[in-house]
Parts: sequence; C-alpha cells; structure tokens
Amino acid sequence: MSRGNATLKDLAKKLDLSIATVSRALSGRSSMPKATRERVETAAREAGYIPNRAARSLVSGRTGLAALALSERHADSLNEPVCYLITELSSALSHHGIDLLLTTVKPGQSDMEVVDEIIHARKADALILTGVRDGDPRIAPLVQTGFPFVAYGRPQEPDAWTTWVDSDATSAAVQAAQLLVDLGHRRFVLIRSPEDTTFRDRWTMSVKHTLTLGGVPPAQVTTLTIKQRDRATLLPEIKDALERVEPTAILALDDDLALASIDAATGLGWHVPEQLSVIGFGASRAGTLLPPGLTTFDPDVRQCAKCLAQVLDALLGGGDPRAHSLRHSIRPKLVSRGSHCPVRNAPVEDLSEIRKRHMENA
Repeated sequence: MSRGNATLKDLAKKLDLSIATVSRALSGRSSMPKATRERVETAAREAGYIPNRAARSLVSGRTGLAALALSERHADSLNEPVCYLITELSSALSHHGIDLLLTTVKPGQSDMEVVDEIIHARKADALILTGVRDGDPRIAPLVQTGFPFVAYGRPQEPDAWTTWVDSDATSAAVQAAQLLVDLGHRRFVLIRSPEDTTFRDRWTMSVKHTLTLGGVPPAQVTTLTIKQRDRATLLPEIKDALERVEPTAILALDDDLALASIDAATGLGWHVPEQLSVIGFGASRAGTLLPPGLTTFDPDVRQCAKCLAQVLDALLGGGDPRAHSLRHSIRPKLVSRGSHCPVRNAPVEDLSEIRKRHMENA
C-alpha cells in the first residue's frame, strides 16, 4: 500500500475491520468508540489516505461542505476582516471534517436567491450567514426547511432563531463610550456603515445610551451613516461632519471607518489625539501601522470561528446538539493605543489610571 494511493479496502484489510466501519470512522459522524475512530484516523494519516468526495457524497447524501455566501460588496473588496474570517473559519471547520465553500451574490442576484439555490440544489450541508439584519428574510426559509445554519450575528429578539455566534457589540460600545466620557469628552460623532445589520443597530443604541447617561453636561451626539465606503465619497462626508460639529471624539463602527476619520481629520489640519480622539472596532493590522496607533476592540475572530464550527458540527450530527450551546456571545477586548486622550482643559483623572480601569473591566 503506497503512501497517497490507499483505499478504504486497503485500510480495512490493514486494520482487520470492515470497510463500513472504516468509512464510518472517517466520516466524523459516527457514535463508534473513540479508540476505534482514533485508530482508523491514525492509520489513514500514515497511509496518506485521500477520501473521494464524490463517492462519499453519493453514499452519505452529504457534500462535506459548509457554505459562506459573500455579498457582492465583500467579493469586490475582500478587506482584512473578511479575509481573516474566511481563513479562521476554514481552519476551524477542517477540525470537524467540514470544508468551507465560498459563494458570492452576483450582480443582479439577491441574498435570498443564493440561499434558495444552496438549499434546493444541496450545494452544501449547512450555511453560515453574515451581515444579519433585523427581520432578515433569509432566516424563515432556512427554519421552515430545517436546513442547518448558523448566523454570525445575533437577532434583536432573543428567540427569533436559536443558532448564532456574535461578537458582543453592546459591551464594546459601552466600554468605548464610557472611556471617552471619563476623559472629559462631551461632543461626539458616531460613524457607521450603510449596511443595516443587527450589530450596527445594537452598537449605535448602546453608544448613545451610554453617552447620554455618562456625563454632566450631557453629551452632544451626532450620527453619520456613510452612503458608501469608497474613499472618494467617504472622506468628504467625514470632513463635512467634523467641520459642522467640531467633535472632540469619534466612535467608529469598524477600523476602516476609524482610520478614514483620522485621514479626514489630518487633511483638515487636526491633530489626533490632541484635538480629536478616535476609537474603532476590529483590531485590524493597519491600526497598528498608521500613527498614532488606533485604539480599537479585538472581536476575537478566531474564537468566533471556532464557535461557528462547533455549532455546525453539532447541527450536522457530529455531536449531541443538547450537549453544546448553539448560541455564543464573544466579548471583544479593548486594545488601547495612541488615538485617544483627555479632552483639552478637562478635569479628568490620570490617563494611565483610566486605561488601567477599562482594561480591568474588559
């Protein structure tokens, strides 16, 4: 049996097991004893066994794939957070014997058409939803057909559906807003994306609630919802808001918007953080490279990906769903860098003490 050419029959003969037993052990969907499964998996690795996906699909009725549908916007601009999510998802799913299938929403096609195609053509065994919206129309057909899915984002209503993994927008929003209030800031611009997602809505609501309760006098809060993400449109929008409101701080929904805010402020001759504090979300690599270093929140995409894979594995029969939580809320962690400081002439505590307190609360 040469390495790389092994068949199920070869493995069964070597291990003195039936072909059916070897097949079940390698499928990752069997309740057979752990020792037997590990013995088969070890022998398969040593022999360089490569399963025939087409043959396995005919026998099991499964593809071994989980689909991640990328919107046209994501496909046209695979930015760092999206690429990182794809990489971590692929790795996490592979540990459960599942491969990641990327599919795009083509121009003129709707998200619903992609979901319908995946369900009815059985292109994948399960679906991962991103960009989840309140009342998302993709959810109902998935629930009605019983097609396995997990949302990367939670619903506004707790019981709208049961399978989701979420980076907790509320905790990050509250901590960011309170940090700036503690530093004496009272005039804010909130910058958010045009995509109507539950993450955006919870972040906005939590920031506004914290700012209106957090200081005396009450904070002045202006919300800027950008029209589109291309910099030719984005930078003038932000510059206009800065000149109109003259904020001392910006809270941005993601790092791309936060870094664009720093660019816009610099273009107006403003100094960050002395004249304008900026806090983002996402912990992108660019935030570490561009001065003064962006204060942001790390959503722990790796842990989110592991939880997404765990939920899918449980739904597809790799484990007892009752033994695993099908809802996971991951708390982002504050990454304190150089883009925030006390507002000028404000009677605030020493910055190091404020940072220490917020890091302890993270």
